[in-house]
Amino acid sequence: MSNSNLFIDNEVHIWIGNLQTIPCLSKAKSRMHILNNDEISSLFDYPFIKQRNIFLLSRVMLRDILSFYLKISPEDVRFSKNEYGKPFILNESKESIYFNLSHSNNCVALAISNTSSVGIDIEYFNRDIEINSIIDYYFSKKEKKYLSYFDETQKKHNFYKMWTLKEAYIKSRGIGLSEEIIKNLDFYIKRDQFDKLYFIEQHYSAHLSYITKSILDSYKISIITYHHPFNYKFLTWGDIKSNLPHHLL
Repeated sequence: MSNSNLFIDNEVHIWIGNLQTIPCLSKAKSRMHILNNDEISSLFDYPFIKQRNIFLLSRVMLRDILSFYLKISPEDVRFSKNEYGKPFILNESKESIYFNLSHSNNCVALAISNTSSVGIDIEYFNRDIEINSIIDYYFSKKEKKYLSYFDETQKKHNFYKMWTLKEAYIKSRGIGLSEEIIKNLDFYIKRDQFDKLYFIEQHYSAHLSYITKSILDSYKISIITYHHPFNYKFLTWGDIKSNLPHHLL
């Protein structure tokens, strides 16, 4: 089966792994052998158990899932990075596979596409976080004005939506995340068209599609790709075959 047969109508597959699901963490630990020496070394560089667990889950999950699309063993998946650190697959394949990985708190999210570069960002929705200082420092005047129309509850929801979209967009471009880029990226949503996005970089926004969702009660997730329109499918990492939709088996 070719990669193109795994995707229906320009789908982006969004895989979710959750540390709070005990079988998910147990499987990651049992498959630690598929990591390479650099990944093992990086794993033990983390001083705290939770950090190690989320790194382990993200790397095992990434290799396990990519091996399904590439039709190779997980330990044979090879990676490189561009000048800004965005990883890509080195393995030769008849068809392109684009991916992007994100994690926050207890969750890992992986986006897979076969049509264009993709960016994903997941953030834990912390109701106690003080967002105003972040908005003042990182958001443009237009973004600040937009957020000022909402009460504190809605403001926080829209803050997370805009923040995850900012990060997903930058990651989709593979240009590296920096304070300067975030500040200069004018990313706002028109009040009377809540699902319409506007960018300074019109060249890129003309071909851009996105989704933003709240998942698992406490997370906001955004995905950006450059194929318009696109469909998406959420999948849970675990036993791949038991979690895949029928058309992927």
